[in-house]
Amino acid sequence: MKAKTLQINWHARLPVFCIAYAPKQQLQQQQLPAPARRLATSGGDQQIRIWSLELAVDGLPKVDFIASLNRHSSVVNCIQWGVRNTNERLSFVEIGNLLASGGDDGTLVLWQQTDRKVSEGTNLESSDDVENKEHWRIVSLLRGCSADIYDIAWSPDGSYILAGCVDYTARVWDVKEKTCIHVLTDHSNFVQGVSWDPLDEFFATQSCDRSVLLYKLSKAQSRNLDVKLFSKHAKVTAHTSTAAKAPDVSDPLEVPPEDSHVPAEKRAKHSSDNTKAVTSVPTSSATRMFYDDTLPSFFRRLSFSPDGAFLVAPAGIYRGAAKEAPLNVVYVFARENLRGEPIARLSGFKKPAIAVRFSPVLYEPRSSSVCARTTVIDLPYRMVFAVATQDALVVYDTARLERPLAVVANMHFGTLTDLAPDGLSVMMSATDGYCSIVTFSAEEMGLSHVTAVRAGASNDCAPVIAKTSAVNVLHAGLVKKKKSTAVSGGSKVQENGVQKI
Repeated sequence: MKAKTLQINWHARLPVFCIAYAPKQQLQQQQLPAPARRLATSGGDQQIRIWSLELAVDGLPKVDFIASLNRHSSVVNCIQWGVRNTNERLSFVEIGNLLASGGDDGTLVLWQQTDRKVSEGTNLESSDDVENKEHWRIVSLLRGCSADIYDIAWSPDGSYILAGCVDYTARVWDVKEKTCIHVLTDHSNFVQGVSWDPLDEFFATQSCDRSVLLYKLSKAQSRNLDVKLFSKHAKVTAHTSTAAKAPDVSDPLEVPPEDSHVPAEKRAKHSSDNTKAVTSVPTSSATRMFYDDTLPSFFRRLSFSPDGAFLVAPAGIYRGAAKEAPLNVVYVFARENLRGEPIARLSGFKKPAIAVRFSPVLYEPRSSSVCARTTVIDLPYRMVFAVATQDALVVYDTARLERPLAVVANMHFGTLTDLAPDGLSVMMSATDGYCSIVTFSAEEMGLSHVTAVRAGASNDCAPVIAKTSAVNVLHAGLVKKKKSTAVSGGSKVQENGVQKI
């Protein structure tokens, strides 16, 4: 594993708020290492920039500028590449040539790559864009949001776009009709993260009102998208052990005084029996799951796994007891129980988590993990996801949630804002105006799972909770329990440099 901060003037040394790899065809069957990939970034200079990134044999990246897209009148907070069209309603959607962007101006812009420069009357390029190697045109300007847009997500077939807004709403646009078809007002504060289920049955939103909401999707015969609130996650059950109340030693009926007629040896035996009666009593209470609006971050970017089996939410907080310091955690929800409590909580973060991104590649199980079966997740393949805290990148493997795959800390002077995993690399952006890349070897990540299918396609691939899932990682180690709602895992982030675990 190698980590490097790329000394490139990404956005005029202003904060980089979002970063995303362009998708590619047949990702599970890719040959690793991959050829040059297109990368998009957005930032405080009101621009979107397209880059070409190629990993050399030694793992070091080579980055070339391709194009700059200018249309927003304020900071660009989020970008998302369009997915390959599986819906005949959108003939223009092709993989890797459509891009959506949203920012503080409240406008959602759809961009499309073209073979030639647009005509002078509709040209949106400035005189500074003479170095552009690609030409892009605006397909749609989707308006309707009255405030900043913090996050966006495409539907799997490219028909709709979901946006999280500062006006406490989540909005759904029909791309073909260029209209906002749903305005969801269930949150009571900024909506800072959205994610669309790859199986197209749900989407999720996260807000600084300390909640995650899931919506159930259905399409009527008229092909209109129906959206209904499915579940709300705001509190979680905290399991603690408290000592039972000890006998009152001042009560003469409990412990006879020394000057009584009771012999000393009997008094000693009676006192010893009362001491043994002090035991630990398990208790449970409901505690808040997420940080409030005092969290110093614009984003809470949650994410569905590429097979739709799991939803992972950042900005989590967990307090085991009233007097204990709260832990920074990430919650993992299973698809088979999206109304229930999370199946795992990942802890050990020095600072709050602000973004979660999954690698689009599914990996073959490792022989050691198959034999050990120490994980709470039993799947015929592995998935890798990255968690960005304010100062560190933590990479997890679903086959071993108990400990991170890698931890990278103190790569930036500013706080991290977004992540872009892709097979053998993870890109991260920060408010100091720079981006960094962490690369892995094929041996470290393993082989891609070419026969993997989505969780909803076959019962054999549905997420299965292993028999050993009733575990809880305590300070003393991995302790099995009969009744437990979550597994808490993680490792403390190293103070500086790179730590591989």
